[in-house]
Amino acid sequence: MNTLGWDLDMLVEDTDREIGKLSQGSRRLTVRPYPSMPNKGFSFWAPEHFAWVIVKTRKGCLSVGTPKQWAVKAGVGADWYSKGDHGRDSANWQIPNGGAPKRKQVAKDLARVCQARHGALSS
Repeated sequence: MNTLGWDLDMLVEDTDREIGKLSQGSRRLTVRPYPSMPNKGFSFWAPEHFAWVIVKTRKGCLSVGTPKQWAVKAGVGADWYSKGDHGRDSANWQIPNGGAPKRKQVAKDLARVCQARHGALSS
Protein backbone atom coordinates (compact mmCIF):
# COMPACT_ATOMS: atom_id res chain seq x y z
CA MET A 1 0.00 0.00 0.00
CA ASN A 2 1.24 3.48 -0.88
CA THR A 3 1.92 6.05 1.79
CA LEU A 4 1.57 9.81 1.54
CA GLY A 5 5.32 10.19 2.09
CA TRP A 6 5.94 8.05 -0.98
CA ASP A 7 3.36 10.06 -2.93
CA LEU A 8 5.15 13.27 -1.94
CA ASP A 9 8.52 11.85 -3.02
CA MET A 10 7.04 10.79 -6.36
CA LEU A 11 5.40 14.21 -6.85
CA VAL A 12 8.78 15.85 -6.28
CA GLU A 13 10.48 13.48 -8.75
CA ASP A 14 7.72 13.87 -11.36
CA THR A 15 7.71 17.68 -11.05
CA ASP A 16 11.50 17.88 -11.24
CA ARG A 17 11.45 15.69 -14.35
CA GLU A 18 8.79 17.88 -16.01
CA ILE A 19 10.69 21.09 -15.15
CA GLY A 20 13.82 19.48 -16.61
CA LYS A 21 11.97 18.73 -19.85
CA LEU A 22 10.77 22.33 -20.19
CA SER A 23 14.18 23.79 -19.33
CA GLN A 24 16.33 21.31 -21.29
CA GLY A 25 17.84 20.34 -17.93
CA SER A 26 18.90 23.86 -16.90
CA ARG A 27 16.59 24.12 -13.87
CA ARG A 28 16.10 21.80 -10.91
CA LEU A 29 13.38 21.65 -8.30
CA THR A 30 14.27 22.43 -4.69
CA VAL A 31 11.88 21.47 -1.89
CA ARG A 32 11.96 23.38 1.37
CA PRO A 33 9.99 22.37 4.48
CA TYR A 34 7.85 24.95 6.22
CA PRO A 35 9.33 25.38 9.72
CA SER A 36 5.83 25.87 11.15
CA MET A 37 4.63 22.55 9.66
CA PRO A 38 7.39 19.97 10.17
CA ASN A 39 6.95 16.89 7.95
CA LYS A 40 3.62 18.23 6.64
CA GLY A 41 4.21 21.45 4.69
CA PHE A 42 6.65 22.01 1.84
CA SER A 43 7.34 24.73 -0.70
CA PHE A 44 8.59 24.16 -4.24
CA TRP A 45 11.31 26.39 -5.68
CA ALA A 46 12.93 26.46 -9.16
CA PRO A 47 14.72 28.85 -8.57
CA GLU A 48 12.04 30.92 -6.77
CA HIS A 49 8.95 29.81 -4.86
CA PHE A 50 6.07 28.77 -7.10
CA ALA A 51 3.97 26.17 -5.24
CA TRP A 52 3.30 24.43 -1.93
CA VAL A 53 2.26 20.97 -0.77
CA ILE A 54 0.52 20.05 2.48
CA VAL A 55 0.38 16.40 3.57
CA LYS A 56 -3.16 15.79 4.86
CA THR A 57 -2.90 12.52 6.78
CA ARG A 58 -6.51 12.39 7.98
CA LYS A 59 -7.89 13.02 4.50
CA GLY A 60 -5.35 10.65 2.94
CA CYS A 61 -4.17 13.10 0.32
CA LEU A 62 -1.66 15.71 -0.73
CA SER A 63 -3.07 19.22 -1.06
CA VAL A 64 -1.14 21.21 -3.66
CA GLY A 65 -1.48 24.92 -4.34
CA THR A 66 -0.07 27.86 -6.26
CA PRO A 67 -1.15 31.47 -6.63
CA LYS A 68 -4.13 31.55 -9.01
CA GLN A 69 -2.58 34.23 -11.22
CA TRP A 70 0.32 31.93 -12.09
CA ALA A 71 -1.99 28.98 -12.84
CA VAL A 72 -4.10 31.19 -15.11
CA LYS A 73 -0.98 32.54 -16.84
CA ALA A 74 0.22 28.93 -17.34
CA GLY A 75 -3.16 27.92 -18.78
CA VAL A 76 -3.68 25.08 -16.31
CA GLY A 77 -6.89 24.16 -14.53
CA ALA A 78 -7.22 23.28 -10.87
CA ASP A 79 -9.58 21.20 -8.76
CA TRP A 80 -10.74 24.32 -6.91
CA TYR A 81 -9.87 27.95 -6.24
CA SER A 82 -9.78 29.60 -2.83
CA LYS A 83 -8.63 32.63 -0.92
CA GLY A 84 -5.24 31.49 0.32
CA ASP A 85 -2.90 32.70 3.01
CA HIS A 86 -2.08 36.39 2.99
CA GLY A 87 -5.33 37.14 1.13
CA ARG A 88 -4.17 35.85 -2.26
CA ASP A 89 -6.34 33.68 -4.47
CA SER A 90 -4.92 30.21 -4.96
CA ALA A 91 -5.38 27.35 -7.40
CA ASN A 92 -5.50 23.99 -5.64
CA TRP A 93 -5.26 20.30 -6.46
CA GLN A 94 -5.92 17.26 -4.29
CA ILE A 95 -3.92 14.09 -4.96
CA PRO A 96 -5.38 10.99 -3.28
CA ASN A 97 -3.09 8.44 -1.66
CA GLY A 98 -1.73 6.27 -4.47
CA GLY A 99 -3.25 8.49 -7.19
CA ALA A 100 -0.48 8.14 -9.79
CA PRO A 101 -2.41 9.49 -12.83
CA LYS A 102 -3.52 12.55 -10.89
CA ARG A 103 -0.02 13.04 -9.43
CA LYS A 104 1.57 12.96 -12.88
CA GLN A 105 -0.93 15.48 -14.25
CA VAL A 106 -0.37 17.83 -11.31
CA ALA A 107 3.41 17.52 -11.83
CA LYS A 108 2.96 18.61 -15.48
CA ASP A 109 0.71 21.48 -14.39
CA LEU A 110 3.23 22.59 -11.76
CA ALA A 111 6.05 22.60 -14.32
CA ARG A 112 3.92 24.84 -16.55
CA VAL A 113 3.20 27.10 -13.56
CA CYS A 114 6.93 27.26 -12.85
CA GLN A 115 7.55 28.24 -16.46
CA ALA A 116 4.85 30.93 -16.31
CA ARG A 117 6.17 32.21 -12.96
CA HIS A 118 9.81 32.39 -13.99
CA GLY A 119 9.57 33.05 -17.71
CA ALA A 120 11.33 30.84 -20.21
CA LEU A 121 12.85 27.99 -18.20
CA SER A 122 15.67 27.50 -20.66
CA SER A 123 17.19 30.89 -19.88
